[in-house]
Amino acid sequence: MTRKLTQEEAEAKGLDAKYPAQLLEPYKGRMVKYKYRFLNCGHEWELSLNNLVTGRGCGACYLDLGPTYLYLLQHEGFKAFKIGITAVEHGRPWDSRIRQFEYKGWTLVHKVKFETRAEAEAAEQAVLYSWRYFPDGVRPEQMKDGYGETVSRVYVLPADVLAIMDKGD
Repeated sequence: MTRKLTQEEAEAKGLDAKYPAQLLEPYKGRMVKYKYRFLNCGHEWELSLNNLVTGRGCGACYLDLGPTYLYLLQHEGFKAFKIGITAVEHGRPWDSRIRQFEYKGWTLVHKVKFETRAEAEAAEQAVLYSWRYFPDGVRPEQMKDGYGETVSRVYVLPADVLAIMDKGD
């Protein structure tokens, strides 16, 4: 079991992160969300120290990024769909984001390019809203991150998801 960091150690880790940020609250643990002030942009944003030290940056700046893909994946073993978004670099999706799911057995079903991340997130939220009454398609122990963005294929038709993705509402 690892020792809990002190306030000073947590502050130092935030300042040493890829996107340096000043911790604005008392430190309670790595997985708790805290308000940080990012030194490169001055925005204040909440995230965990764990996410900060693993490369996540300012959420406000992240929302301002340009073209973004909304993608739909499926997993034969789980019999589930997963919705997600990824940045577009050089006209194509950020390869490592989709690849990390492909390595875990997911396959790409469809993707839609949006001019802004905010538009892609709105379309993603529309899909998730349409899934709100259905159970997650994957349990937390099967998928560390993103299980809340899954649904069992028993409850959802691909054509219905694609229609929402393509409309963006």
